[in-house]
Amino acid sequence: MPTKQNQHTIQCVAFVTRDIVQRIGQYAYDPRQHPKLTGLQSNPQIDAPLLLAWFKTRKPTRFNNPVEMETGISSGAVALAAADLGMRSGFCVCVENRIKLWHKRDRKLLKSIGYEPGDICLLMGVGYGQKDVAHNQTDWKTFHTYPKHDFEPVIV
Repeated sequence: MPTKQNQHTIQCVAFVTRDIVQRIGQYAYDPRQHPKLTGLQSNPQIDAPLLLAWFKTRKPTRFNNPVEMETGISSGAVALAAADLGMRSGFCVCVENRIKLWHKRDRKLLKSIGYEPGDICLLMGVGYGQKDVAHNQTDWKTFHTYPKHDFEPVIV
């Protein structure tokens, strides 16, 4: 993974166990859009067979803060590779990372790999999309999101 000045500030961790994907996914919401939620949700952006999570590995300094840049480059490369394989990807940065809202067992899960909820930079779901299901639809509800726009392809 590319880094700035050979300083590794992020790590990408893959989750493929359905139970773990759902457990982490229940915190993937923006409390400003969903003020009454307590964390038990299912965000379709990351409700996928493969959940990738980018974690901060060290605290950035005032002069060296490449976390967002490295996360963007790395996740963009994954999204392009997934699209090349015919898969779809969904990005989610609205992870509710206030530790007090995370269930103890879920905090323990992250701690077992060396992280806390506040270390999550980005979540990405990767899988084969369901063409007959709306982008903001889960198995049991419609998740608030921005409307999907169909864009004309740019031919170069």
